[in-house]
Amino acid sequence: MDLIARAVEDALAGRPHPVGLERDDGLIVELPAAAFLDASAGPHEEALLAHARGEVLDAGCGAGRLALPLQAAGLHVVGLDLSPGLCDVCRRRGLREVREGDVWRDLGGPWDTILLGNNNLGIGGDVTGAGRLVAHLAAALRPGGAILATSLDVTMTTEPQHLAYHARNRRAGRDVGAVRLRVLYRAVRGPWFDWVHVAPAELAELAAGAGLTAALGPLQPSGNYGAVLRRP
Repeated sequence: MDLIARAVEDALAGRPHPVGLERDDGLIVELPAAAFLDASAGPHEEALLAHARGEVLDAGCGAGRLALPLQAAGLHVVGLDLSPGLCDVCRRRGLREVREGDVWRDLGGPWDTILLGNNNLGIGGDVTGAGRLVAHLAAALRPGGAILATSLDVTMTTEPQHLAYHARNRRAGRDVGAVRLRVLYRAVRGPWFDWVHVAPAELAELAAGAGLTAALGPLQPSGNYGAVLRRP
């Protein structure tokens, strides 16, 4: 069920409705549908996008929130996303090259820049999987190319429900930043999926394991940060 695409389509048609992200402990966070369309980047994203060069792949491009500004800046940007609906939205919003596909199977390349915005390191599902993802993307880079990634240090919180979730992960032998989620939209629930937020020290280690150098941006008060992972 392409629930985020449905939410984006509704927002573009003037029928906005929030998107819920439900965690497996019952916590639900609501996001405005505009959050998937808004091109205004946070501070950690703005600093990161300045490093984009040459041929750019936006891996998990969504509705083109970050791809479109890069294209407007004169870069050749290709959007890649699993969602047929979001790919269609990208095309209608003016992204010139959009491919429907899976980052694991349809990466293509070589690329000068691979963008993993929207905390898309989480596609790996856990820290080990995120490491496999980084190595997979690194193999598709030209020499001197870079992965531009955003993620979240989940320990930058004092919220009791988050702290309890982290403690539960530790007791179960799971990564602290691991999370199980599903999307809720207009009373429809999507399937559960695994996601992971990778802390800066973890990402630096994963980058080194893939033969990349890591330049980590400053942590925002929210725990969000950006990183440039460069191939020599």
